[in-house]
Amino acid sequence: AAGFRIGDYAKQCLLSTNPYSYDALHRLVDGRVYKVAIIPGKEVKSNHTTQNLQAYGQQFGYGKPLAGLIPRIRECVTDKQMEQMDIWYIAGLHDPIKDSDGDPRILNSSRDDVGQWLHGYWDDPDDEWDDDGAFAFLVP
Repeated sequence: AAGFRIGDYAKQCLLSTNPYSYDALHRLVDGRVYKVAIIPGKEVKSNHTTQNLQAYGQQFGYGKPLAGLIPRIRECVTDKQMEQMDIWYIAGLHDPIKDSDGDPRILNSSRDDVGQWLHGYWDDPDDEWDDDGAFAFLVP
């Protein structure tokens, strides 16, 4: 009813029951306040692999996020706000969650012409993220 859409891979991540599952490693603690920093991909000049982007965030003292932050970001950050920031997605560079095929996935919220999305993108160590998005980190 709120216009949110969940991609198949994101749904698999959220419902996963393997040892690397959302519930086992990524669910937020009820009542805890989480502070989040969002770094635009354009700020990072080269090598947009997950590992390099995590290291970039660590330079500022930011921690690796839990995947549970990404659905909350999707609820809080509107498509209009993402457009104003000139970004198409916000990815949480959390430890990957394995989908039903055992492939590692990273959750991200994205905007497009048909609504607000939660996606699970395959996280190959050599693949690079586009610089038209942003990356969420935990602030200690």
